[in-house]
Amino acid sequence: MDHYRTVRMLPALTDLYTMITAELDEQQSQGRVETHACADSPFCKWSTIFWMVLIAFAVRVSFLLLLRTYSFERADDYGVGEINNIAASIAKGLGFSSPFSSEYTGPTSWVAPVYPYFVALVFRFLGIMTHASIILIFTVQSLFSALTVIPILGIAQRTVGRRAGMWAAWTWILFPWFSKWAVTWLWEVSLSALLFSLLFWYALCLPDALSGPSGSGLYLEPSK
Repeated sequence: MDHYRTVRMLPALTDLYTMITAELDEQQSQGRVETHACADSPFCKWSTIFWMVLIAFAVRVSFLLLLRTYSFERADDYGVGEINNIAASIAKGLGFSSPFSSEYTGPTSWVAPVYPYFVALVFRFLGIMTHASIILIFTVQSLFSALTVIPILGIAQRTVGRRAGMWAAWTWILFPWFSKWAVTWLWEVSLSALLFSLLFWYALCLPDALSGPSGSGLYLEPSK
């Protein structure tokens, strides 16, 4: 039944996507859209980026709440793995251990420590694998996923230009499968995607940064 709800939501998302691309086409025909990357001109308004991030966050939280992806009954989607087990072990006071079982199996170095400790902190205050703790973690993961819009636009500015960047950003915002990662798998994949894209964007900015202070950063037109 939940999958049917997703299917019914797709036409509305498609209509929104069509409306946005139609507006871009109109701006392009009037010569107001820059189609090539240009490091010396504004790329996107901060107000536009804010709304894009907000819409991406709202889409993901909507899937979380409407499809109840936090429910344990969704065995087909619910991701339980090493991070969950390690975080539960930490929350129980057993240390960084037991990645493959709820029973204590000794210390481990299976994954990096940052995300398991974040999950363990949530488990400590809201309970281990309770609906409240899972909703909070999925909401934070949704925020990480939504913020990835910013480096997507930054990478596009340095490579393929505004039009392709907007297509990529809105695809990331509205395509359901990208939302699924944040709200069905209790894992660091959303944070990793954000950090990797930020690192890639930073690498693209390095040549200009080395040539002088005026060549670094994302050139965004301030909100007026």
